[in-house]
Amino acid sequence: MNFLDIVITRSGEHLIQGLAELTMVFGLLPNNQLDVVGVAWFLGVVFLFYMLFPFFVFLCWTKKRAWVSFIISIILNVACANYFYTSKFVISGFSNRHTLLYCSPFLILGELI
Repeated sequence: MNFLDIVITRSGEHLIQGLAELTMVFGLLPNNQLDVVGVAWFLGVVFLFYMLFPFFVFLCWTKKRAWVSFIISIILNVACANYFYTSKFVISGFSNRHTLLYCSPFLILGELI
C-alpha cells in the first residue's frame, strides 16, 4: 500500500511518511498524523506498546512500583495535556490519544487490574 501510494502520488512527503510507516515506530513522533494508511495512529501505538511491553512489565513487577508508575504516568499525562499538547508544540488536528504518553496510564492501569 505504501509503495502504491508513493508511485501514484510521486510526493516526497508521502515517501517520508511511507518510510516512517514501514518502521512501525512512528508512535514516537510527536505529530504522527500520517496520511498513507488511515489507521496508522493505531498501528503506531500498538507496535510501540509491543516494543515497550518488557519495560511496562518491569514497572509493574511489584505493587509498590506499579502504583508509583501509575501515579507518575498520570502526572506526565496531565503535564502533556496542559503544556506539550497545546498549539505551541503540535499541528492542527493533533489528537493526544495518538501518543503513547497519553495511553500509558491506561496501559499501567490494565496491568494493575
